[in-house]
Amino acid sequence: MFASLLPIIIILAILVLIVFRVWSKSITLPAITPQEGISVPVINAYIGYRLFNLHNGLWPKFTLFEDHFDYRVFQTQSCRYEQVDKVDYYTGIWGMGGDITISFTDDRWNLSLNMNTNNTKEVLKFLKQKGCKLTEQAEKMLTPNEQQFNN
Repeated sequence: MFASLLPIIIILAILVLIVFRVWSKSITLPAITPQEGISVPVINAYIGYRLFNLHNGLWPKFTLFEDHFDYRVFQTQSCRYEQVDKVDYYTGIWGMGGDITISFTDDRWNLSLNMNTNNTKEVLKFLKQKGCKLTEQAEKMLTPNEQQFNN
């Protein structure tokens, strides 16, 4: 019986290690964005509209550049900061980390990125500096006395 569960246990252990490795990577964004961009560790990436979402937990990508960002759910795409309608924040499971949801002005599908709390704050600050409009919830995440966000 145990032998039949062994492959499942191994796969789950590998997934836990991958998530922990990405979750524990924290970044600090430099004042000047390097030409090659800043790669932000992302645990999951979703692109969709309302209840219909496509998900990538194996090889998501989010890279910040001076005038745009690249993201990958299934294929790498680019978006200029002027094309962002608003940026929202949602608390992650059990208060760990969070989701940044980016809505686009041309009514494309929304992009949601799951990352640890430190990276979430850094990305929100960066997007705000680039002129992206943050929702009230996202602004609260950046305030120094956030009681509900303790991670």
